[in-house]
Amino acid sequence: MEIEEFIRAGLYDPTAPGAEERLALLRLNAEYGVSLEEMVEEREEGRLALLAGRRVNLGGDTRLSLSDVAAHTGEPADLLAQIWRASGFAEPDPDEAIFTESTLELLSLFKAASELYGEDVTLQLARVIGSSIARIADAEVTAFVQNIAAPLVEAKKELAIAQAHVQLASLNPLLARALDLAHRYHCEAALRRVALVPGSGQGRRLAVGFADLVGFTALSQALAAPELATAIGAFESRASETVTSAGGRVVKLIGDEVMFVADGAKAGCEIVLRLVERFQEDDLLPPIRGGLASGETITQEGDYYGPVVNLAARITKVARPGTVLVSEQLKYEVEDAAHYTFRRIGHRHLKGFNQPVTLYALRRASDA
Repeated sequence: MEIEEFIRAGLYDPTAPGAEERLALLRLNAEYGVSLEEMVEEREEGRLALLAGRRVNLGGDTRLSLSDVAAHTGEPADLLAQIWRASGFAEPDPDEAIFTESTLELLSLFKAASELYGEDVTLQLARVIGSSIARIADAEVTAFVQNIAAPLVEAKKELAIAQAHVQLASLNPLLARALDLAHRYHCEAALRRVALVPGSGQGRRLAVGFADLVGFTALSQALAAPELATAIGAFESRASETVTSAGGRVVKLIGDEVMFVADGAKAGCEIVLRLVERFQEDDLLPPIRGGLASGETITQEGDYYGPVVNLAARITKVARPGTVLVSEQLKYEVEDAAHYTFRRIGHRHLKGFNQPVTLYALRRASDA
């Protein structure tokens, strides 16, 4: 594209401050195949510096509408729309050209998975995968904005933002490979955790635990946004490392709380005690408290449900900072262990439970 075209489109003013950098940005966009019309449209939205990276990320394939995809594949348009929604995206306009030819692979995958699982289960899997990938993408973008883009925006460095975004988008093929490998390993690990015996598809007996930071609400009000982000990141990374290193699985991290599961009550005890010990003398974060229960769980969409999950969550809320409380059933399952002691603290009325629940304080035998 010629300079005159940029001027006529209102994208470039050679007399304006920063004109040289703006021209370099426009030429970078053109180099990656961004049209003049796209530049005009995205400049009005304040996203001119993101166009080259977007082209690297999504490619330059011909854009297709929902109607185009239906015509190409012979599949009903509402099927792709349903898959798109299940993957976590807004309802597409039938005539909006937001898809590419590579999107057609999504239909092939869905049809193959439907033959194996059935359509309803496949849509459910699409929701889980979409939700998980959305979280990964949010984490990537947050890291990019906070650590790279925000300082450049303040300095009005559009070209540097565009170059950094291109670099970020260029990492996606490697990330896709890493996700593929991680997915394969996690599938194998999940299968090893499952005993394929009659009735195994209905539920599993697990230790379920929660641990949360005590007084985190007050702490968060005293911290500036960057400090709060650092604190949350520190909690999540340390909690995840502690759980996985002890052989458990992190189910979810919810700000100042972690939920985990373990195969067996003893394993659950070890995990929750390590969590408490890990944060006992942390300079950045307050102490945590833990709750643990054992019993039958139902697994669905990567999460765990059932009375034992509710019990563990409620137990956590009545524990004091730096302590762990467990259910009576879990105590019975490990009472012969030489490594732990259980002190009966009596009955507690827990929200959602009609009868008082007997609880025990868990400690290491060496600390007793």
